[in-house]
Amino acid sequence: MEDGYTAMAQSVLPPDARLRELSAAAAAANHEFNYDEAMRHGREALAHVGLDPTADPREWDACVAELDPATAASLANAATTLAISLFRRSDYVASLQVAQLEAHLRRHIGDERGEAFASVGLGWCHHAVGLYQHALAHHSVALDILERSAPEAVAGPLNGIARVYLDLGQPELALEYALRGLEAASVSRHAVRDTSTALRIIGLAHQQQGDGAAARRAFEECFERSDAYGKRFALLGLGDLSLEEGKLDEARQSFEKCISLRGESVEQADGQALVGLGRVHLAHGEPELALVPLAHALERSTASGAPVDAAAAHRAMADALKRLGRWEEALTHFESFFELNQQTLMQLSDRRTQLLQVQFDVERMRKDREIDRLRNVELAHAYTDLRQLHERLEAQAAHLERLSRTDSLTGVPNRRAFEDALSIELLRFRRGGHPFSLLMVDLDDFKRLNDTYTHVVGDAVLRTAAQALTECTREVDVVARLGGEEFVILLPETDLRGALEVANKVLAIVPRKAMEAHRLHVTVSVGVATSEELDDQSTVLMRADTNLYEAKRLGKNRVGA
Repeated sequence: MEDGYTAMAQSVLPPDARLRELSAAAAAANHEFNYDEAMRHGREALAHVGLDPTADPREWDACVAELDPATAASLANAATTLAISLFRRSDYVASLQVAQLEAHLRRHIGDERGEAFASVGLGWCHHAVGLYQHALAHHSVALDILERSAPEAVAGPLNGIARVYLDLGQPELALEYALRGLEAASVSRHAVRDTSTALRIIGLAHQQQGDGAAARRAFEECFERSDAYGKRFALLGLGDLSLEEGKLDEARQSFEKCISLRGESVEQADGQALVGLGRVHLAHGEPELALVPLAHALERSTASGAPVDAAAAHRAMADALKRLGRWEEALTHFESFFELNQQTLMQLSDRRTQLLQVQFDVERMRKDREIDRLRNVELAHAYTDLRQLHERLEAQAAHLERLSRTDSLTGVPNRRAFEDALSIELLRFRRGGHPFSLLMVDLDDFKRLNDTYTHVVGDAVLRTAAQALTECTREVDVVARLGGEEFVILLPETDLRGALEVANKVLAIVPRKAMEAHRLHVTVSVGVATSEELDDQSTVLMRADTNLYEAKRLGKNRVGA
């Protein structure tokens, strides 16, 4: 009967009052880590005025245009809570769609600061699926706005930028921005959350740099200064660090303590902690004991739909069962691990496409609306100027993107561009069986050449070598410099026989070009590897590198295969 009276009371509430009530209920549920309730209230608030985050942005425009500022502000608050809850549930595409809608609402009511916070959310969504360039752009836009309009709120974008640099393997830059984020967190409205995030990134950056003591101090401080949500991830950091350092008892205690914190729903932390416990038992030489937490990890990750965590559990289960001599069961878990990795790769590709499509639709709508506004001749001229500026900025952005993927000394692709191309070839190989090969090419005795003729001459020889390697290959092949005197050639649709032909061509052409250009005797050694069924990036590179080492050992100036 009470529910009936409640429903009756709700039905007679004015529309704006009902909206405020739903928005407040969503925020309260999110604060209590009750994401299901937060999402239910948030979606109901949007549906209350007919707003659908998955609709064409033009439909948003038509709906929002009829809202008064107070109603739009309540809706924007509900959208913020919904986007956060969806993100915590790892539904990044849905979170992005809602964050785009939130930014649209904030823009409609002239809330520049709120729009900046929405941009931070968009940055984390893009980061979650590996679109690091877009993530960095959104966080940078937010930082620029907040530094001008709300300097007390810059911790969020600073932490977002730090996390991007961390995942890009640049711990020095990650540390720089995270320390700024930590300092800014002291005056933040979300001080606990921002402090926790900054300290966790600082710990991970120190760990990436090999400074275990500094990493431990950061994780311990993170635990002391976090809410229950942050404490669990601080304990995960401590557990992984202790395991890495061989401090198995400390690792076990951290993972067990992480699991014991039951105050909120964080399935991701639970699953990772259980896998961590299993790894501790394996490190102790106790594969039988490892099976118990790993089985729980599998159960939880499968129930919550977390394929990455499930894959990690299957991989550890396979290792434990193999040590127990239970070969058939071990193989079954390894096959599950491989299948989930494939599934995750496909889902990640689909998510990236969906995210980019959503962003494209919003940007297109904004541009179309701008065109409609600039109808008279004078404004049309202004639009032409804006469009030309936009084209120049796009050209500059494209130029910067090319620079970020090009080796500045030789002009050939760099390691980042090569790894992207290798990922694509691995995917083609797994899907359709299209073979590919790698050549690891190293200039023999290059240090002696540098010491004898100076680094200026050495750099010139590297440029000549890169040009020679390019002449040995097809347009579809990728010649990249990994660093120093080491190059790699990716040969799509090429078996071992074809790879050896290219390798022998390299042995002949590089010395000839060096002699013609510099009157120097320069030779190279080449390691060859061809794709195999269970390859990933590291294994195929390792085989090519091993074969290169063998060629060096046997006297250099030869091919190892």
